[in-house]
Amino acid sequence: MKHCTLLVAALILTFTNIYAQKQVETDSKKKSTTNGTEKADAPAALNDKIEFKNGTNAIITINDEGSAGSISIPSGSAPSDPSGKLYNYNGSLYWSSSALANNISHYFSAYFTQNLTLSSNTETQLSVFTEFFDSGNSVHNDGLFLPSTGIFTVPQTGIYHFDFSVTWKVQTTLPQSETTESPVSIIIKHSYNDHGTPVEKFYRLNHFVHLSNAYDNDIFGENNFNESVMYSANITASTNSTFSFFVWYENSKTLEIVGGNSAATTTVSAFKVN
Repeated sequence: MKHCTLLVAALILTFTNIYAQKQVETDSKKKSTTNGTEKADAPAALNDKIEFKNGTNAIITINDEGSAGSISIPSGSAPSDPSGKLYNYNGSLYWSSSALANNISHYFSAYFTQNLTLSSNTETQLSVFTEFFDSGNSVHNDGLFLPSTGIFTVPQTGIYHFDFSVTWKVQTTLPQSETTESPVSIIIKHSYNDHGTPVEKFYRLNHFVHLSNAYDNDIFGENNFNESVMYSANITASTNSTFSFFVWYENSKTLEIVGGNSAATTTVSAFKVN
């Protein structure tokens, strides 16, 4: 009887170990399946990062940043039940339906570095700026605005206010009694991706610049003077879309854009409204 009791105990222990092992495997499988449908593959380590995938698409990535780490969550739709969940919706992070970091300020301001003579009937992109400040410099080495190209990259979806001020240096040989005007346009170009299709949208201010000697000869005795015009606009933009800045001029007379760090210079700035 004693031996039978020991045998039964041994059998119970053996089946208990087998059940426990199967339960571990079942629990592991449940983590990647729901109602028989595979939801996520096992994490895979590759190039100093760990990816959790749904099929071939990474749904979260843990990155090795050397002395630190980061987590990447691709942009997508909001979960059907967002309660207690962190997710990336349209380029912005949300926790339980509440957007995070809405109070973060994104802004930059820069001036055109040097004078530029415009060609007639040509749309000229302004590049080579010097920044006054850039909120992105504390996060990204290049900041939000790249001075060498004059391109602003949107860090977060929202509404942005732009101020684009252009100063013209008019040089002409018109008689003092003669005054003429020439059409110019200052242009903000918004480039973005709409469901895989590249899109370019232009915001334009048309203006007439005065070509005249009479005004400044009376005061300065020189054949040149400066005139400034500013274009302001509130534009809705998505994360990683870009903005660039152009000037168009129509006249055979010389027209020069004023650059340099002075009170009368060409500048561009933007900040996130909400």
